[in-house]
Amino acid sequence: MFFGYRGQGAIDNLTNISIFVNNIGLYIYKIHEYGFNKMLFIILALIIVMYIYLKISKKKIEKSDCSEIAKIILIPTLFYFIVVAIASPWIELRYIMPICGLMFIIVIYYLYKLLKTIFNEKISNITILLILITMLITPFIFKMEPEVLYSDKKEIVNKLENELNIPTVFFFNSNNNRFLDDILLFAKINESYIAKDLEISSDNIKEILQNKKTDKGVVIFINEGQENDYIINTLKDAIGLTKSEYLKRLNACDVYYVY
Repeated sequence: MFFGYRGQGAIDNLTNISIFVNNIGLYIYKIHEYGFNKMLFIILALIIVMYIYLKISKKKIEKSDCSEIAKIILIPTLFYFIVVAIASPWIELRYIMPICGLMFIIVIYYLYKLLKTIFNEKISNITILLILITMLITPFIFKMEPEVLYSDKKEIVNKLENELNIPTVFFFNSNNNRFLDDILLFAKINESYIAKDLEISSDNIKEILQNKKTDKGVVIFINEGQENDYIINTLKDAIGLTKSEYLKRLNACDVYYVY
């Protein structure tokens, strides 16, 4: 955490206020979309409206034993959320999965508490029930899909392993350490080579592909932090290829077929 690249990235995010604030906003939207089925902002708007009404009407929100429990849950949940917003290298749902359920409980609890302060118990229960039912059927109405970052990639696997099955080069920039995400697919190919921090030149590419059958083309993986077009054009010039086709974006890199 303190000496590795992840720790350095966390410190950089902490000192860069704009990135930190942006990450918080993006994670709130993740929870809105996947934790509340795109209803978080509606619920928060209801809570704010009711809170303002209670302030204007000078009604007091009654305290209960559950209020103390809610605070005990709320504080570490918010702390975890802030730490993730600072430390996570990418904005992904998996980093905040441990607290999605807790946030749901906290938000619904405070909504119910305000409803009971304004209305009677029967109306409050019916309102909460309608909100929960709406939340459950929303994905079916709007055909919402789960986050598909790590979904099955049968099509690209079949194309690379069976249809093409030609020499493959992974141009790997070690400054972006997200490498193992796609290594399984890369490793399934018979002739695969990792060009780590390679100086992109015709001579270096020729050396990698020396005595390799490139008449049917070459597949290349390029992870982030590199000039994709420059790599593709240099490879074309080095081994006498003329065309390129973008195949797919994987978790950590782009895949091209150069022929």
